[in-house]
Amino acid sequence: MQKKIGFIGCGNMGEAILNGLLNHNHIHAEQIYLHTFRYERMMELKDKYHVNITKSNGDVVKESDYIILAVKPNLYESILNEVNGFLTENKVIISITPSFTISELIGLMKGKAKVIRTIPNTSSFYNLGFTGIVYEENENQAFKEEMNTFFNLIGKSIEITEDKIAVLSSLSGSSPALIYLFTNAFVNYAKENQFTENEAKLIISQVLLGASKMIELSNINLKTLAENVCSPNGSTIKGVEVFENENIENIVKMALESITKRFIEMTENK
Repeated sequence: MQKKIGFIGCGNMGEAILNGLLNHNHIHAEQIYLHTFRYERMMELKDKYHVNITKSNGDVVKESDYIILAVKPNLYESILNEVNGFLTENKVIISITPSFTISELIGLMKGKAKVIRTIPNTSSFYNLGFTGIVYEENENQAFKEEMNTFFNLIGKSIEITEDKIAVLSSLSGSSPALIYLFTNAFVNYAKENQFTENEAKLIISQVLLGASKMIELSNINLKTLAENVCSPNGSTIKGVEVFENENIENIVKMALESITKRFIEMTENK
């Protein structure tokens, strides 16, 4: 890929995308242009990834084809005003914040560039991310394929409609936090029973990897996959019964609904 990629800001999510892109032979450090508000952070990223740094956000836009806005939502309006004079129809603004709709982003840019609204996740760091992409109305298929190719460099991606983005945020953007906490319970149990932390993490990460592949590749529904691990009067069924008695599905649903609700609030109350 010959495109030049700009980062305005680069927090945890921005760096996850940056690292994932540079893991690929298709993207090289000299194609990346970056500017952050904090000079120390910018130099840290330059030393770590050997990317180009710029003197201003406007310089990032001037040099880049795709511009990833990896800043806090409260800075979007001022930054888009700052760089507006450098926007052209050949440039693509990539939003990774929950706070602005496509129509709001178009308004902030005064319609001068293409824009997409995305929900990536931090697993992009290891090219195992998932990104949902919302396009402008009536966007052409060639551009959609171009963006899909780009985001598939850091994992997998799909096009979604904007009415699904809040739920997608809970399912993919925020869910890693829930999964890490869930996994931590397994690791702690192992440590309480004389396994080292490294041993516990190796065991559970491999189990999760195998289970995720079963989910992805098997045509068996999830309940049946769980049942297939159990034997009548065996040990596994006892753990499943605890989950069922404590209604773990409802606990997960409550957490996801809380995330979705907050996402909607962030969109409505900027």
